Amino acid sequence: MILTAIGLHKVADFSTGLAWTVSIAFYVISVITSMVGAAASGLMGF
Repeated sequence: MILTAIGLHKVADFSTGLAWTVSIAFYVISVITSMVGAAASGLMGF
């Protein structure tokens, strides 16, 4: 997450706050996606 924020700040020329916001949003979306996948897997019995 730190590397993503630094990369967005340096390469995409985002402001520091925007880079951190996008980085945290990607992290939260990936956590939610993995939770939904785990719940679906448990529901199916795999």
